[in-house]
This record gives sequence, structure tokens and C-alpha cells, in this order.
Amino acid sequence: MTHKLYELPSFSIIKIISDGPLSAPVNTQCTWLIEIHITNIGKGRISNVVMADLILLDVIENVQLNSISKGCAIFVGNSITWSIGDLAIGEKAVIQVKLTGSFSSEGKHSIGVANVSGLDPILDTIVGGPATGYHVSILESVS
Repeated sequence: MTHKLYELPSFSIIKIISDGPLSAPVNTQCTWLIEIHITNIGKGRISNVVMADLILLDVIENVQLNSISKGCAIFVGNSITWSIGDLAIGEKAVIQVKLTGSFSSEGKHSIGVANVSGLDPILDTIVGGPATGYHVSILESVS
């Protein structure tokens, strides 16, 4: 009898700052263009894929969805929820969001933390992340 191994489904989740400052003074409003790439790098279809990105700015002035390759997204409170749907083997989905806001303390900060989940017919729920992307250095205010 031959047993076939089940190859696990999995995600690749990449978050990048494609435009905007990587350093800024404290309490200074800045605008960043964020991209999140979700790819099915496993060996099977993943259904009901959902990405949640918790925005970590201390002050959120504006959130604008610039583009989305698949599905639909909403912004509520301080979180973006993106319902992607199904991802075939090797398929990638990309969302691009423009964020405007500021941080109220000095140090290295992440603009947000993204996680992704989906359903596999054998394993049930699979999860990817967290992805934070680049950190932003918030500097002492210059008077």
C-alpha cells in the first residue's frame, strides 16, 4: 500500500511601504502608500481568504483604497478587512491603500500589522502572518 503525503497549503504575505517617509518628526501628519501582497504558495486551492490589517498610527486622518486586484475591502475603526475569496495555486492578490496620519511618540513604529486566514478542505483554517512591512522612525519634534 502506498501512502501519499498531503502537502500543506500556505500563504505568503508581504507588506511594503511603496511611497512615503521612513522617518518623520513626532506628531507630524504624513502620508504613506502601503501595498499588501497575498500569494497562495501551497499545493491546493484556499477558499474564504480574508486579510485583516490593524493600523497602528496614533492619529488616523484618512484611509483611501487606491486599488484592489480581487475581492472587496472595508475600513472600520482602525482596521482594514479585505475579503479576497478563493486563491488558486500560485495566485496573488494585491491591495494598495493610502494612509494619512501621525505617531505621538518617538521610536521605531510599524504602520500596521497584517494577518491572513483561509480555509483548506482537509486542514480547515490556515493562517499567515503577521506582516508589518518597514518600520518608520519617529524623531523628536524640532521647535
